Amino acid sequence: MFSNELVGSIGYSNFAVDDVDLDLGVVTATLGYKFSSETSNFSLTPELRVGVGAGDDTFSGVTFEIDQTYGLNVRGQWDFSNNTYFFVAPSYMNLEL
Repeated sequence: MFSNELVGSIGYSNFAVDDVDLDLGVVTATLGYKFSSETSNFSLTPELRVGVGAGDDTFSGVTFEIDQTYGLNVRGQWDFSNNTYFFVAPSYMNLEL
């Protein structure tokens, strides 16, 4: 019937504003639960993401840094027989400076 599994990741993202030469980084952890059908190549994975700032940057004498970030998304994925896949992941994310 169904095959379910816990999934997670750790990552780094960089937010750059080229017009003002501002670069901010964030380290994130993502945790989700994958729901798969054994009779279909489709799976659905709701995920929760949290993160903290990694460094700061200064522009016009003002120091900016990311305090925290959080978000969620739902990933729909189709797997194909040649080890490739296609996915759609509508997301919401909040970032606090």
